[in-house]
Amino acid sequence: MELVRCPVYSSTRSSLAVAMIRQLQRKTENLHKSSRMPKQSEV
Repeated sequence: MELVRCPVYSSTRSSLAVAMIRQLQRKTENLHKSSRMPKQSEV
């Protein structure tokens, strides 16, 4: 949150932060999918 508030950071750094967040979201989504897959196969 502090990175977004601080106007000193360049747009490139902000874009990198967004990319990092997106990668984390993808990882969490993959974990959820992997945990859901076996449940669906059982049903």
